Amino acid sequence: MTQHSVDVPVIATVDIVVIGGTSAGVACALAAARAGSTVFLCGERPYLGHDICAHWRYWPSEPARTALARSVFAQVDPTPLHVKRTLEQSLVGAQVPFLLGTHPAGSLRDDDGGIAGVMVANRAGLQAIRAGRVVDATWWGLLAEQAGAELALDAPTRSVERCLIGAQAQCSGPGITPLEQRRITVASGIETTLHRYAVAVDQGDGSWHSRAAATADLRRSCWSRHQQMADEAPFAIPARALVAGAEHCATWTGAAAFPLGCLSVETGLELLGPCADCSREVAARLVDPNAFMAVGERLGATLAASPRASAPSVLRYAIAGATPVAGGRVTALTAGPRPGVGCAAGQRLRLDLGALPAVGSYDVVVAGGGTAGAPAGIAAARAGARTLVLEYQSDLGGVETVGLIGRYYDGNRVGFTAEIDAGVAGLEPAPRSDPGAPWNIECKQAWYLEQIRSAGGSVWFWTATVGAVVDGDRVTGVLVAGPHGFGVIRARATVDATGNADVAAAAGAPCLDAAAEHVAVQGTGLSPRCPGDNYCNSDHTFSDDCDVVDATAALVAGKVKFRDAFDCAQLIDSRERRQIRGDIVLDPVDFLAGRTYPDSICLARSNFDSHGFTVHPVFMVLPPDKDGLEAYVPFRCLLPQGIEGILVTGLAVSCQRDALPVIRMQPDVQNQGYAAGRACAMAVDASCPLRAIDMRVLQRHLAGLQILDPAVCGHDDSFPLDDAAVAAAVASGCASHRDIAICFAAPERARDALRAAVKRQDEHAPGRQRCALVLGLQGDPAAASVLAARLAEPAWDVGWNYRGMHQFGMSLSPVDASLIALARCDGVGAVDALVALAAGLDADPDLSHCRALAMAATAIGPEPTVARALARVLGQPGMRGHACPDVGTLQQRTTDAINENRERNRCLRELILARGLHRAGDSGGMAAAVLADYADDVRGHFARHARAILGV
Repeated sequence: MTQHSVDVPVIATVDIVVIGGTSAGVACALAAARAGSTVFLCGERPYLGHDICAHWRYWPSEPARTALARSVFAQVDPTPLHVKRTLEQSLVGAQVPFLLGTHPAGSLRDDDGGIAGVMVANRAGLQAIRAGRVVDATWWGLLAEQAGAELALDAPTRSVERCLIGAQAQCSGPGITPLEQRRITVASGIETTLHRYAVAVDQGDGSWHSRAAATADLRRSCWSRHQQMADEAPFAIPARALVAGAEHCATWTGAAAFPLGCLSVETGLELLGPCADCSREVAARLVDPNAFMAVGERLGATLAASPRASAPSVLRYAIAGATPVAGGRVTALTAGPRPGVGCAAGQRLRLDLGALPAVGSYDVVVAGGGTAGAPAGIAAARAGARTLVLEYQSDLGGVETVGLIGRYYDGNRVGFTAEIDAGVAGLEPAPRSDPGAPWNIECKQAWYLEQIRSAGGSVWFWTATVGAVVDGDRVTGVLVAGPHGFGVIRARATVDATGNADVAAAAGAPCLDAAAEHVAVQGTGLSPRCPGDNYCNSDHTFSDDCDVVDATAALVAGKVKFRDAFDCAQLIDSRERRQIRGDIVLDPVDFLAGRTYPDSICLARSNFDSHGFTVHPVFMVLPPDKDGLEAYVPFRCLLPQGIEGILVTGLAVSCQRDALPVIRMQPDVQNQGYAAGRACAMAVDASCPLRAIDMRVLQRHLAGLQILDPAVCGHDDSFPLDDAAVAAAVASGCASHRDIAICFAAPERARDALRAAVKRQDEHAPGRQRCALVLGLQGDPAAASVLAARLAEPAWDVGWNYRGMHQFGMSLSPVDASLIALARCDGVGAVDALVALAAGLDADPDLSHCRALAMAATAIGPEPTVARALARVLGQPGMRGHACPDVGTLQQRTTDAINENRERNRCLRELILARGLHRAGDSGGMAAAVLADYADDVRGHFARHARAILGV
């Protein structure tokens, strides 16, 4: 094998795999499963049924001939959410496993060259599915093309359909012809208008570049400032069709008579879509949703009834149009999905990815067009770099548009952010009377696209970045999958704005991982949507965006949660994701102590909007509050350790997790993203590494835009702090976050003064307790006597239970913090206090008390008496059994609360106690059983935490 060999996990071995989430693909999978075949389905979008929902084709002309079609179109005016939920729940009910957001990435072949499965790509990386038969249900026939099938292209200039929704959303212009206006009901007693247009589009040579450019320019030309929503993609019958299929169909005679031979590409591979071997007129009738589902059902039943081919033991990877990948090696994440949606575990295939389709070459590639990525693309393009923005959603803007968080909570609204705000306001149909009112998300999406395209940049929608090309320690390209195929794009510099460090992690960048240490993560949500909605902020779950099982489960459960809504947002609004370990790791100590840097690129501003609980010891001494904070973000936070050629921006920058709430506000992420794009353009222009750009030149440019104050251009690193600052912090009795942070920033120099303060202060003075907590949390035995005295009469104070939205202040009580600190500085002395406190917990204990017991037990280490105490608490009725092994269980526990806390509190309490019991010595196996359940939980954060503790 070559240096391009990659170990790809096999996530399923089935009779039939369906690649494509159209309504026909779902019908095919269901019919095959009913007939006894094992089936796995992969859908490209964050939902199923994009042939209907992406194009607003909710009114079929063909009659419904299948039970599935009758369910899908049971409503007179079907809502998007009804269609999506019906298709997804049909698979859930039939126990057909499926993944969303997953694209075809080439075929697997046996030794004789026959179809033996498929490789797929998503934000978790690459996976393999072994199958006797493969159904390509993608709209563009991608898998068939990747398998080497010939698809002939006719004239690329043609008319496509575009839908705008809104009573006044009329559009006119060259090449735009109105087709229909239809009144639609969007909520009880509320109607609006759908406007459908025919638009002339020239897709050039039909390449990735020309098709993507045509889509972007169509959105610019056929757009209205009054639109409340629009289709995700223009509707068109593909101008290419399969050549030399088993049969050609020139005339439509109905779904029941449609010759299935038109779908046959080769033995074991069927093409269920408009690129089948038929006339374009027949293709238009075929994809009428009711006819499409009927043909899909026929195909599934036929495949299941024919002799089954067994998946061979030896497989090789093949993709048409591949050229050798020179000057680097292809890397991708290959951890593979966990159990939870029918995925298998354990088996892996070693595949050679040394030859892949070469898609293009750019100066700057921006992976992700969200809150940071869109500004990065604008900055790089304006600086003259040939720029490409890759966005896996259907629009730009990320959480602030697609995610419906359409107004600022906090943040430093200066610089490029001020330009964005003024530009969006100029597009909106009417001025906002309240400056704090939500912006128009349709206008913000349009502004971003217009700025990138007018500056000469390109945008590819629905395209996921799933890997990297690495030459030595330098990222030289990205691996992408989407509606145009799978392949490599070369880049002289890359901005990883995925929010998950997807490219950097695939390239081997070290990432911050505290999976075994804690399970703290900011809460997240998925919001309902109605045309005209611009803001809906929610916090009802945890979700790991880079875990495709978790993301699929969250998206499916969200549509059940908001079942009466018009639609559901397609982006999970996570506030905390995978982060790189950069050249510097931003810590709360840094900004609490007022640290400055020589390479600051923006000044972030927020209060401590934590959406959960904190883990940093500073906040165990004094909880965060609502006071505003400022934090300089240094350029080095964007540079992954040991990797060149890439900057990571947005939520994935290098920072300790409790620092993230202060720097993640949208205004600051926009300014940070702009700085990243400008820096990449500078590196390209100077033909130098990113670490070698002239930082003062970049800072002066940012100061000229008012992103930075000009004084920042003269800053040096203010750490290490001088002795006078350390002495003053201790002398205050650690009265403020700044004082406490200074003691943690300079622990050796603060220690003697802290010890003296603990000894001489009045035993009831608050400063004495705070100084003892600082010492104890640092493991200094000098604090033990003060902490032990605080716990001499073991009685719990008021605890804390999980709260996501609007969580400020304590997440540990004073007794909680004292117990943890005592265990860290005197484990032997803490045992009696822990056992006595544990005995005082009832059958419904506060989460913070359970967390304190577990953290103290971890610090103490194996101790039978501690283990027995924790086992008693964990063994009480109602404490266990809250893991969710599959999406069906997750749905059953889903409530309609947009900010739900109770279920998360129960799970956290159970999991955290199990961790403590495991560390204390789990002689009865209770903790092991709980952790094993959570190791296979569909919720990725819980599963990762449990697996890390178990070491699996």
